[in-house]
Amino acid sequence: MNIRFYNAKILTMEENRDIFEGEIHTQDEKILYVGPAGGTIGHPDSPDVKGITFDREIDCKGNLLMPGFKDAHTHSGMTLLRSYADDLPLSEWLNNRIFPVEAKMTAEDVYELSKLAILEYLTSGITGVFDMYLTPESIADAFDDMGMRCVQVGGVNNFSQSPELVEEMYQKLNKKSPLQSYILGFHAEYTCSRELLADSDADTDPDVSADALRLADSAAADSLAALDPSASLADTDAENAADSLAETDNLTDSADSATLSAIS
Repeated sequence: MNIRFYNAKILTMEENRDIFEGEIHTQDEKILYVGPAGGTIGHPDSPDVKGITFDREIDCKGNLLMPGFKDAHTHSGMTLLRSYADDLPLSEWLNNRIFPVEAKMTAEDVYELSKLAILEYLTSGITGVFDMYLTPESIADAFDDMGMRCVQVGGVNNFSQSPELVEEMYQKLNKKSPLQSYILGFHAEYTCSRELLADSDADTDPDVSADALRLADSAAADSLAALDPSASLADTDAENAADSLAETDNLTDSADSATLSAIS
């Protein structure tokens, strides 16, 4: 489908390029043209803008058109659990309230709940997310069906998603559609033993791992050590690690910043 957005103020986010008045033309999932009204695409192999037949033309009425926002930390299917249990220590919140409900959730549940989250994303101007949750395939289906970009990260942990499953999802979902990407990862340092992280790094295809697990494991250990010099992932139990991590956002903030480019 060819769509023309015209009579718009356009912010491309390109360096040293100011907001200008013009129009944008799209064809299916591709942007063909961004520029002044009546211009040409400019590439010698591209069609002349004036020769395109548009299936839909949208008058932006002088409003701003810009790239969509990206949410770099989402668990979309958790819309069900919003305000279900607030103001609790992380360990109690997860183990006593959240995990028991998640154990009963099906892939279809996660599919429908992810679609609810997508409606909220889109109404907020968010066009791409970095997601981790229980059933990667149904999550990918939800985002495809809603026409939204999603980069999923694997959730290796001691209880459910194995390194083998994450590698299978990597191979399958990266080929699913232009809207989908999947990268390797683990759920959290307090739900993964050091042995699991070491095995994940050793067993993963080196072409797709990029030492991500080793780097994340090191960052987690550094985060714990900063809170308690005597703590380590090897000798700190999951509950104490969870309570310690609840006191800092440093590790999460670093991960969120690093994922923005992956969503674009």
